[in-house]
Amino acid sequence: MIRNFLIAACLSLLSAGRVCAQQAEPERLPEAPSVSSQPSPPTARQDAVVFHKKVFWTLVGVDAASAVADAQTSWSNLQNYPNTTEINSWLYGRRPSLGRYYATFAVMDGGSAFFSYRLLHSRRKSFRMAGWSLLAVAAGEHLYYVGVNEGPVRYPAPTTQQSAAAASDHGH
Repeated sequence: MIRNFLIAACLSLLSAGRVCAQQAEPERLPEAPSVSSQPSPPTARQDAVVFHKKVFWTLVGVDAASAVADAQTSWSNLQNYPNTTEINSWLYGRRPSLGRYYATFAVMDGGSAFFSYRLLHSRRKSFRMAGWSLLAVAAGEHLYYVGVNEGPVRYPAPTTQQSAAAASDHGH
C-alpha cells in the first residue's frame, strides 16, 4: 500500500512538472560571444577622475607666457629707471638680472604646475579645485605685475642726502 502510494505520488509530481514546464515560455539564451578584432570598450567607473589635458596645458602655457612678460617688463623697468629697486627684493635681490627673473619664475611656476598636476588627479573635488586655482592664481599674479610694470613708475621718496644734494644744485 505504501509502495503504491509512493509510486502514485512520484507519477503525479512528474506529470505536474511536465505541465508546468510546457506552460512557461522557453527562456532565450544570451547571444554567444563572437570573435572580434576590436577590444571591448573599458567600463567607466563612476568615481573615475576626468583630467582635461588640453585645458591644463593651455593654462600652463598662459602661466609661462605671463611669467616671461613679467620678467621682461620688470627687468626693463630696472634698466630704464636706475633709481628704482625691485619690490620683492627679498626674493630676487635689489637689482636682479634677467636670468635671475627667469630662473626664479621657472622654479616657482614649474613647482606650481607640478603640484597642480598632482592635485588635478585627486579623487577629491576640493583638491582638484585647489589645483585649478593654483595655476590660475600664478598666471593672474604675473599678469597683474605686467600691468604694474607697464603703468607709471613711482620713484621712491628721496633720502635726506639726496634732497640736500638737490637743494645745493639749485643754488638755495
